[in-house]
Amino acid sequence: MPLPNEEIKINFESEKEFKENPKLYFPTMRNKGFECLDADIEQIDNDYIRCFNSYRIDERNYGSRYFWEKFKNSKEITIIDKYLSEKELSKILEIIEHWRKKNLLNTQIEKFTIYLYEPRLDDNIKTSYKKIKEIMCNKFKIYSTQKKQDDLIHDRFAILDEETFHFGGTVGGYQKGFTAFSCGWSNKGIMKLFEYLLKDNHIYEVKNL
Repeated sequence: MPLPNEEIKINFESEKEFKENPKLYFPTMRNKGFECLDADIEQIDNDYIRCFNSYRIDERNYGSRYFWEKFKNSKEITIIDKYLSEKELSKILEIIEHWRKKNLLNTQIEKFTIYLYEPRLDDNIKTSYKKIKEIMCNKFKIYSTQKKQDDLIHDRFAILDEETFHFGGTVGGYQKGFTAFSCGWSNKGIMKLFEYLLKDNHIYEVKNL
């Protein structure tokens, strides 16, 4: 019988076959003249540095164009982020309204789940979650960690269908300041962890906001 740390190593190695083609991106930005980089970039160049130098003073970025475009066309969505703000929720609502207008809520979207840790949400955030629930009904669920285990969720992830995104800032790339995200990872390992956390009652479904 293998020692515990040997078993972990074996399990970790077995996940490698599911890895896709990981890439690191820097989110789209705009400068003081409201010029915008056309898309997320993989390499920092002079245009990015010029935009960043202006942006960090008094502008916000546009978030990740790649992520939000893929979000818009995904069937199953999972967000793991305890710091989702009005900015991200506003973007999510904008996309959900797009789904509703295009009649995609019944034909494309299968499941949308958010894991967070915010036992005392402010009114604006609560209103956004309620709107999402109202539109998506039983296709949308929110989960939270138990209060005594609020450190369980730290990093920010999103899973769009089977592709995992890891964000240096908040999911979606709206974090102020220098940030980046990686994508192209399998969802296999991370979902196994959350299945365990749910089964062991570390995480619970938020029924009433």
